[in-house]
Amino acid sequence: MTPRDEINGAEVSCDSTHPKQKYNAMQRLTWNDVEVLTKALADAVDATNIEIDHIVAVSRGGFVPARLLASKLKVRRLGSIGVRYADASRITPEIYAPAGGLRPSDKVLLVEDAIETGRSLMYAATVIAAQVSVLKTAAYYRQPTSVPSLDFVVEERSQLPQFPWE
Repeated sequence: MTPRDEINGAEVSCDSTHPKQKYNAMQRLTWNDVEVLTKALADAVDATNIEIDHIVAVSRGGFVPARLLASKLKVRRLGSIGVRYADASRITPEIYAPAGGLRPSDKVLLVEDAIETGRSLMYAATVIAAQVSVLKTAAYYRQPTSVPSLDFVVEERSQLPQFPWE
């Protein structure tokens, strides 16, 4: 079953195979919109019956969604990972702040707010996956041209919205 709510009068579903595109270009989201997005992601994660025990935010966009998801999913362990590019052409990613406190038995949810290219998230996922038993990825939005196929995404859209924390 697909969770459905409304954001600014538009239907939203957390189903990466059937994305909805009903938004105007450069929409500015409200905090209420973010709560709806967070509920959709949390419901989708809950539906898998995977007991996530650690949430990791991809710095910086993932901080707010990760914290909100931690509350909704009742996950007490929350961390972050920082990825930057070592070169001006943004080809070579590097970790500048590794995710701490990971255990081999952990089931981790790696979170970002929106995915433009997906390279940073995928690099962070590769690093974390080698350290834990289960790794799932999540974001509110992803662009159709982005690299990764996320485990959980609320919507795929060409024009990403502006979040209240931006």
